[in-house]
Amino acid sequence: RLLAPGPARSLARDRRSIAWTRDTILMVVLFVYFCFTTLFAWAPDHAWLELDKVAQFFLMSLLMTMMLYGKRRIMALLYTIAFSIGFYGLNGAIFIVKTGGAGQIKGPENSFLDGNTFIGLALNMVLPLLLCLGRDEKRRWLKILLYTTFVTSILSIIFTTSRGAYLGLGAIVPLMFLRARSKWLGLAILVPALVALQFLPERIFDRAELIENYQGDAS
Repeated sequence: RLLAPGPARSLARDRRSIAWTRDTILMVVLFVYFCFTTLFAWAPDHAWLELDKVAQFFLMSLLMTMMLYGKRRIMALLYTIAFSIGFYGLNGAIFIVKTGGAGQIKGPENSFLDGNTFIGLALNMVLPLLLCLGRDEKRRWLKILLYTTFVTSILSIIFTTSRGAYLGLGAIVPLMFLRARSKWLGLAILVPALVALQFLPERIFDRAELIENYQGDAS
């Protein structure tokens, strides 16, 4: 009775039991291990806070196996993930243009994506999803939006000035190129991107150099 009529009520009514597969069982075992090691943490106050965050991820992952099944629901989940994270890539690119490249991309405060490194990691993780959804999408306007979000997310990752995000981008872009159906299309995107690198602010390159010369930064 507390659920609003429509999709929300239908989603709850059609729920199934938790899918106890090998993966979900291993996930529960991993969480139990996290709980055990937290008991002996060197900084328990901080460790319990982090365990609380991790517990939310594990709980929602298990609940999703009850309600998200079948192609239609799974695709809805994938689009939700792609655009909820990709929004910050698209919005970040607009922010970069407004500031003339002088700003830094950060995630929303007091969230799991707070700061530059976490939002950079999240954008790296969603890049393959945006690319795959755009490749298979039949609606032209949505395909263009997915590809636009993909490109702007890469730009936002660069302007997080996060060295961890740079390493992630350097690892995932070659993998996406190798897995691409059309290598020519990949080159058509890659070549302009390499040219655009020449116009990035000097501070971007200075930050990237600290990956090798890490002694120059104490963060």
